[in-house]
Amino acid sequence: MTTAVVICPGRGTYGQGELGYLSRHFGDPALLAEFDAMRHAQGQDPVSALDGAKRYSTTRHTRGDNASALIYAAALGDFRALRDRVEVVAVTGNSMGWYTALACAGAVSATDGFRIANTMGTLMQEAMIGGQLVYPVVDED
Repeated sequence: MTTAVVICPGRGTYGQGELGYLSRHFGDPALLAEFDAMRHAQGQDPVSALDGAKRYSTTRHTRGDNASALIYAAALGDFRALRDRVEVVAVTGNSMGWYTALACAGAVSATDGFRIANTMGTLMQEAMIGGQLVYPVVDED
């Protein structure tokens, strides 16, 4: 089997050309419905509604709270399709892709990864700032 290192994409990777990507490629409708329900509970547009919009809107689709959910869902869906054909030997992520990498690597569940990515995107949108810091915490174990 072919091996691969997966690099999960960060902010800016869901653009006009990706509109409708989830409806065409996301292989787990039940999981997408969970993501939609999570966003609905937060008073946010469902991911499937954003992806299914008739037209791409920079104002709507690139907002931190919307972009993070779209990017996470698209990357996670791609990873899940890939892992059936390729032996993934490592996973990493760029910027917001770090949160997707946590789920792809199995450190958190798919829904917890979505919750993390959506929360970070929402916080960045509310504060109108970007950037994340990761603080590793280690001890003798």
